[in-house]
Parts: sequence; C-alpha cells; structure tokens
Amino acid sequence: MPEIDAVNNDQEQDYDVESAAKFHIMMYNLGYKTTFAPYTYYSYWKSLNDKIRASKPKAVDRVMVQCYDGGAGNVNSVGTWNFTGVSERHPGLLDYSNDWSVERNLAQFQSWKDQGVATGGFVWLYNDGYDETWDLNAWASGLNRIFGAMTVPEDEVAVRVYSDRNFGGYCVSLPPGKYYLPDLAVYGIKAKDLESIEIVNELYQALLFINPNCTGSRLVGRVSKKTLGSYNNNVSSIIVEPNPTGISSPIEDNEEETIYNLAGQRLQKKQKGVNIVGGKKIMVQ
Repeated sequence: MPEIDAVNNDQEQDYDVESAAKFHIMMYNLGYKTTFAPYTYYSYWKSLNDKIRASKPKAVDRVMVQCYDGGAGNVNSVGTWNFTGVSERHPGLLDYSNDWSVERNLAQFQSWKDQGVATGGFVWLYNDGYDETWDLNAWASGLNRIFGAMTVPEDEVAVRVYSDRNFGGYCVSLPPGKYYLPDLAVYGIKAKDLESIEIVNELYQALLFINPNCTGSRLVGRVSKKTLGSYNNNVSSIIVEPNPTGISSPIEDNEEETIYNLAGQRLQKKQKGVNIVGGKKIMVQ
C-alpha cells in the first residue's frame, strides 16, 4: 500500500518481545518504517528495541509517548522514554483529554520542545468526528509551527506574514508559490489568523485571498510592510509571485497610473514610484 509508509505499534496487553520483534522486522523487510507508542512498562519497550536492533538497527523510526489516560503521568517525564538508536521522540495528547483550550495544549508541546525532550508531537483523535470540539486546522498549523515542519532558507524567503498587527505575534516565512489553506497549515499558518505582512524580496508580491483556494477577492501586497486592514483575520490562502512592477513601492495598492509611449500606446499599469520598463527605470508621479 504505497499510501502508507509507517506502522505504529501501540501494544498495551501482551507485551511479548519475541512476537513483537518479528512483527517489526517483517514490516521493515516489506519496506515500512515502524514506531513505538508506549504509555507504561519501559523495560519491555527497551528490551523490544534491543531485540529489533540486533537484527535491523534502523527498523524503529521514532517513539510516540502517550501523555494521556494511563500515560498522563508522562507529561513530566517525556525525556525518560529514551531508546538506543531512536532519535525522534514525539509526545502526544488527546484532543479532549482535559479542559484545556487548543492554545493551552499547544503551549504544552512548545514547553516539551523548549525543554529539548521532543522533536515532534501527535494528537490522538478518538471517536470525535469533525464537530466543534475538533479544530483540525488549529492543531495542525500549531504543531507544524512549533516543530518546524517546513523551514525556508533565508535566501529563498520572499515574504513574511505575522499573526498580529504591527508585525507582532508569530511570524512565518514563505518562498514563492501557491498556498491553499492546507498548505498554509503545513507552514504553520492558521486560517484567518494574519494581520501584517512584510515583503522581504522586492521582486515578489503577495496576493492574499479570503477564500481557501486562492480565488475570489484579493489584497495585493507590494509594499515593504503593511497591515491588512479589512483583511485582518480573514486570509485563508496566499499566492507569492513575481512583482510585475519590478520593484516595491511605498504606496497603497490601489494607487496606479497608466504608462504610454510617445505614439500614445498604453504600455501597462504601474504603481507610483520607481518602475522598471524595458530595462530602464521610469518614475511615475
């Protein structure tokens, strides 16, 4: 099944090292990564890892530590779930495991990362569906932002977006591309959560859409820095593309002039400021 690349072992009853080791080795030989998801009985999982490593040192990809229900006590001991050769450690929570808000749960993941005990995280969704108790976009964007699911080299950054006005709150860098709502979540941007934008590379502009699929009305960002006005907390998709003016201009986006040649032919609309036309700089007043 090419859609699946890993199989998770959530053993919670038999705790038989021999059969479990054979299972992991079999799955690895079939081309799958495997993981552990323990909540108790550390000595068993350590013995299992040692048994697997004796035959297939790279079979176990990561440990996913349950920090809910029977494993609730692991909240303060994630770092003790340490196994030879397994560098990835992802603690997990239930979406309904406590009375915390999504933000407070995400703060716990941030704390684990800051402590250096977590390289990622997971959320266990159990019989909850997609009703008001489960905000998939908030969880996904938050976790991806905390653990850096997508990182952009500084020389590839075209724009930066901010969750608060005046360039405050969380900041996410974007390279050129088209970002539907799920794509923004991968980069750690929550839907309808942006209030400021910074154009880092003047050769690019940002088109900000209220709709999640880059359609409908849009706000064009060409200036170096700006708040989003009526688009505050409304952006659900973004396109970062080459700036047709060739250079950023410190004016509002709706201020345009039309450029004509000496024969009276209209060339194209340009913003006020310095523009590049035919390889030459032209000042539009």
